[in-house]
Amino acid sequence: MNYYFLCPLLLVGFPGFAQSALPAVTAPTSPHSSMATQAPIERKATRIPLTTLGIRVGGALTQKAGDKVWRHPRTTFLPGGVLGLYRTIPFSWSRPTTHPTAVTFYFQHELLLSMQGYRLRNAPTQYDAKLRMYYACLPLLITAFYHNAFLTAGLQGGYMLRVRERFDHAPSPISGATVGYSATMEGYQRAEAAYVAGIGYRAPAGLGVEVRYVRGLTSLYTKGTTQLYGSAKGQQNESVQLQVSYPLIK
Repeated sequence: MNYYFLCPLLLVGFPGFAQSALPAVTAPTSPHSSMATQAPIERKATRIPLTTLGIRVGGALTQKAGDKVWRHPRTTFLPGGVLGLYRTIPFSWSRPTTHPTAVTFYFQHELLLSMQGYRLRNAPTQYDAKLRMYYACLPLLITAFYHNAFLTAGLQGGYMLRVRERFDHAPSPISGATVGYSATMEGYQRAEAAYVAGIGYRAPAGLGVEVRYVRGLTSLYTKGTTQLYGSAKGQQNESVQLQVSYPLIK
């Protein structure tokens, strides 16, 4: 009797033969089965960089705004400047990577030395005065970033530190002098409140440029003052500033 037909069956019975000699058979898979076994996608959060301290410096065109400013005698802009420190604190410490272009909000407070003032001219009397006022300012701002562009707005408190006036006039019959100086602060309102609005761009490396508008909410002069420049009520400081900022600590 021929038993050769049993050889394949015996070979299959040896350990490891079926795995090595015979092709593996896999069950058909559904495309939905792999999706069911995948772990849920996590929304990872990226930490928003915090600028703890930075420096600001810039120039300004300053003016006196309000009632009767453009009437006789006329006042015009005077160059000024600003210098100080700033700090930004994010409202949220992280944001999801699924929305990397979301707007981020910061609270920003600053400590600035601001040089303001205006120029006054009276052609009939040949009077030309330049008044410079130095303020310590504390802006409290809300800043919104979208990519690297930002908008900022808020309130600012200020305190007048010094006044410096230089005036030219027609020669006096007594002294003959045509140039005079004054540093009196009489008649000025030393405390000031103002509102701030600005727009700017901050590069990824941290260097920022901003155009800012500042307008006083309180009167420049004290109530009932008899000072020449304070005869018109409801006048405030006004300035347009171009500032450059850079973070010192991130």
